Amino acid sequence: MKNNYRKWLRFVFVCLVIGLVVAIIGPFGTFSELTLVERIVYWQVAITVIGLESLVVILMLFHYPATAHWHYSKVMLASSAIIVLPASMQIHWLNQSLMTSKSETNLIQLSAHVFLILLVILLPMGRRIQNRFIHNVNFASNDKIDSVKALGSHATNEDIKQERKFVNEPDIRQILGIDIQGKLICITAEDHYINVMTDCESQLILRRFSDAVTLLKHYSGLQVHRSWWVASDAIVKLERKSNKCWLVMENNIQVPVSKTYRDSVESYLGNKHAP
Repeated sequence: MKNNYRKWLRFVFVCLVIGLVVAIIGPFGTFSELTLVERIVYWQVAITVIGLESLVVILMLFHYPATAHWHYSKVMLASSAIIVLPASMQIHWLNQSLMTSKSETNLIQLSAHVFLILLVILLPMGRRIQNRFIHNVNFASNDKIDSVKALGSHATNEDIKQERKFVNEPDIRQILGIDIQGKLICITAEDHYINVMTDCESQLILRRFSDAVTLLKHYSGLQVHRSWWVASDAIVKLERKSNKCWLVMENNIQVPVSKTYRDSVESYLGNKHAP
């Protein structure tokens, strides 16, 4: 709760800084019509209100299932398009209310200028907003996030070592749109979130598990359970006991293998990991 409060407070602070800069520049006729103090009040209120409205729209797009997988730049573009009309109307109303000489710029022209300004402001902030408010949710409790060390000594198979050379860690950050460190180990579903585990950390992401699996279709790995996906180069061995089967991963996590996927897992691993 405290961390969420700080995130919102930080966002408001950024809006105030942007408002101060815009007040000094004085766009839309405010430079010639208003004093510096009036411009500061004008733009602090306008930028803060429009900024909060934009953030609400951005968060809605990041959470909505149909757009949750979008790249942050696409979300910023869509958010700017959605918020441009109400933002332009607010600025137009302020101009008509506070300025003595009425601006001849119509609402369409004003909207075009506002849209460009929104893009200039939101695009550089997109990744940070995504990480702070969506993907980098602070679940840093012992029962939710485990920082683990890679057990590289287990990866003795030469083929696995060779395969690991082709795994590019930034690809995962690009594919899933998150900022995470380390080599990907596995992904598991947790309610409406997925837990992405690497050899360095774990992160909870608001995304459907099925969507994540689809995004990872070109990555070296496979689904082994209805709620588990594993990176192939992070598998240490396949174990069986009674009628149950599971994979031991490099971070010492035991991933269940369901009956539905057992044949495909054994076929994929072949004699390499089978006991």
